[in-house]
Amino acid sequence: MVIVWKGIGIIVPILLVAIGYIVSLFYEDKTLGNTNLMGWVFFYSSIIFILVGLAVALPAEEEKSKTGKKLTLWRHTFFFLPILFWGLIFLFLCIYLLLIYKPNPVFQFDEAKYNLEQSESKSTTIHFYNPSGDSIRYSIVDGKGEEEIADLAGYASDVITSTGEKDECYLFGGRTLDGEFRMFIQPKDEKNYDKNKYKVIKEDGENIYMRKIQKPTIEANDVDDIWILVDSEYKLALIDVTNIYSDGKLKRDLINKVKWSEKIEKKYSGDDVIKVDMVHPQKDGTIKVISPNTAFTEEITATTKIYFLLDYLSEEDLNNKYISDEIVRLTTD
Repeated sequence: MVIVWKGIGIIVPILLVAIGYIVSLFYEDKTLGNTNLMGWVFFYSSIIFILVGLAVALPAEEEKSKTGKKLTLWRHTFFFLPILFWGLIFLFLCIYLLLIYKPNPVFQFDEAKYNLEQSESKSTTIHFYNPSGDSIRYSIVDGKGEEEIADLAGYASDVITSTGEKDECYLFGGRTLDGEFRMFIQPKDEKNYDKNKYKVIKEDGENIYMRKIQKPTIEANDVDDIWILVDSEYKLALIDVTNIYSDGKLKRDLINKVKWSEKIEKKYSGDDVIKVDMVHPQKDGTIKVISPNTAFTEEITATTKIYFLLDYLSEEDLNNKYISDEIVRLTTD
């Protein structure tokens, strides 16, 4: 590829790279996918290129008197666009990335919508969460062959409940809307698998492995929900966030004082059913689990242990800053 420029137009890529490097020094995530980083790079670049573009486009008085032109934009260009135009393009991009684009919108989970009030026998709550930015269509086939299909937008959750009367089994799958597989829960080794986890049924001469879901315990001081990540490349971490609640109220000023990497209770792989089972040490204690990408509750009771489920792609992502930034985002008024 031939880089084309006129005049001092070559400063556009040079300064853009230099500004990008300087701004990246203030971020742990230096990838192009960090929209906040890219937004500020474009912001500072736009200011510089607009000022420089105007400065070089203003003709001298002698030239102005001869040509009558107030601006001469096309003497300094990069890829056939004046420096001033690059400044305006970067200004639009920074406004979009910093003020408009929401790559991870907060999902406000409405428990009342799903009627999650449980009887004494309790039902197993199965949560479906889409940790990716794509819309994914997930499907469930139960032991009777009845299928349920639903479309789930990026960073959103959905919920079903089992009968709670006995252990049940399901076939879980997830595809993008154009048909690409993102999740299909099956044993990794069909010849050597955990028979406590799967029930095998025959269909057209082939084995179909239905994932067993155990009925919940009846204790009131525990949580034994099931989570399904409809994109199995992702993982979940269960983080104890009780420390940021003082006297039962959320204290935002405590968030950055906690070493969150030490508060990770469990990690779960997204290629299988995730059972979040926690028991409160006190009989009258309660446990609350905040769903991924869901705003934190403002108050809890004195005997409540509260946890947060956080989605991530790799172990490198699951650092103190990533956890802290996500909690700050989800506790912002």
